[in-house]
Amino acid sequence: MFGNDNLNLNSVHLLVDDSNFNIDSTPPEMLEPMDSTEVFISYDPRTYETNEEFLVIQSNDEDESEIIIPLNGTGDAPIIVVTPEEYDFGLTYIGCEELLEISISNAGNVDLEVTDIDYYVTTPQIYIPILNTQMVHCRGLFLLETK
Repeated sequence: MFGNDNLNLNSVHLLVDDSNFNIDSTPPEMLEPMDSTEVFISYDPRTYETNEEFLVIQSNDEDESEIIIPLNGTGDAPIIVVTPEEYDFGLTYIGCEELLEISISNAGNVDLEVTDIDYYVTTPQIYIPILNTQMVHCRGLFLLETK
């Protein structure tokens, strides 16, 4: 169980090393008999996702020169999905209303809170006077603020 010689920690690293896991402490290079150390690992998910990583410890232990410890983590987050992402109303005559239904959904696993919805219109791009009437082409942009 315990040896009577020094344990050289040749390497303590993450196998993928490009994940959401991080080694936050540097263990000593050598442990004397009956000595111990702690390695602190943090997990910082970027979104609603599941991640896997492996902590690899390589040493001069004759029985177990390499130990691989699986690490798993799941991130919790709301994920907003808006459809359509863009819509062109085309040429729409004044007085002829065109409607658009926009769907807002949450593909994440935590409640999504929509705090504000704004609608912006650009200046008219076309103005054609025809017998005291006019045709206007506008493009709109929806802005969603989430929390």
